[in-house]
Formats: sequence, structure tokens, C-alpha cells
Amino acid sequence: MRNSIAALVCTLVLTSGLRAQDTAQDAKLRAAMSASAYASFTASLRDARERGLPTEPLIAKALEGAAKHVPGERIVIAVQQTTTRMAQAQLLLRAARPTTTAEIIAVSDALQRNVPESAIRRLAADSAGRTSIALSVHALADLIGHGVPLAVGVEVIGAWRAGGADAARLKEIPVAIERLVRQGVAPARAGAGVAAGLRIGRPLSGITPLNIK
Repeated sequence: MRNSIAALVCTLVLTSGLRAQDTAQDAKLRAAMSASAYASFTASLRDARERGLPTEPLIAKALEGAAKHVPGERIVIAVQQTTTRMAQAQLLLRAARPTTTAEIIAVSDALQRNVPESAIRRLAADSAGRTSIALSVHALADLIGHGVPLAVGVEVIGAWRAGGADAARLKEIPVAIERLVRQGVAPARAGAGVAAGLRIGRPLSGITPLNIK
């Protein structure tokens, strides 16, 4: 969990280097798929471009499947599912602000990790947020995945954003919650305690089971 933000950044950097016309990549995908599957894959890429969606995650998904020797037809299904989620992410974000590639990718990932649309809309529409929605939804997905209830997770992210949305501070949040849980605090109460600490500017390392209300 504590390495998840760094992992997201690495993913965005790696995928940004992919290009649909890269000869070596194209050769790998042609070799991994039947002619019909490859045609379906390239059609998905064209569809994504026409809809203003990033194609880098689709290429990365296909290359990952090829490296794992996944049948071409299954690769195409995975690519189409990713396209659908990105389109859903684009629609959610456009209601509140212009979108970036990083935001679409992050929100698509959050949807795959079962973050509700309502929570994404709330974070995207929050005018107090002074950082990309990408970090916010990714962190929320992590909190939910580690047992923090959705409402509490949204509260934690909202408190972080209201306090300046410092990326380094964000990395401290999962560490603090994990520490409290290890000390016997339920995830919901740990999250609430961290949110309260963020609101008053308390160092997260100083939050203990004794000073959580």
C-alpha cells in the first residue's frame, strides 16, 4: 500500500513511452495474435483515438498479455474492457473539468478496483482540491482495499486536499493507517483518526490509539 503512489507514477511514465506504430511492439503483437484478433485489436486502438482516449494503456495491456502467452482473443477482450473503463472515466471527469491522460488512466484503474462513480464525481468536483484527481482516486482505492470504509476514505482524501494536497504528505497516510491497524485500531477508526489529524495539521506519526476520539 505504501508503495502504491510510486507504482502509479512508474506506470504512467512507462506507458507514456509506448507508441502504436513502434515496429518492435507491433511485431510482438502480430506474432502473439491470430490475424482476426490482431485486426480487432487495431480496431480498438482506432476507436480509442477517435474518442479522445489514450492508447498507451491499451498497447501496454496487449503487450502484457502477449508476454504471458495469453490467447489473442482474450487479449482483445481485456483491451476492450480497458477501453470501456477509460471511456467511463472520461465521462465522469468531463462533467467537472478538462481531462488529462494521467487522470483518465488513474480513474479507469480506480473503477477496476471498485471505487464507486459517486466517490469519483465527488472528488473530481471538489474545487478545494489543488492536485490532480489521479493521486486522489488512486489513494482512495488503496484505502478501500485495506478495509477503510468508502465514506471514511473520502473523508481522509478530502482532509488531505483541504490541507494543501502535498504529495509527500499523501504517502504518509497509508503508513499511519497501517501502523494504527497493527496497534489494534479498526480500519474505520484509524482512517477517521488520520482525517482528524490532517484537519488540525497534526504530524501523522504522532497519531496514536490513545489520541483518536
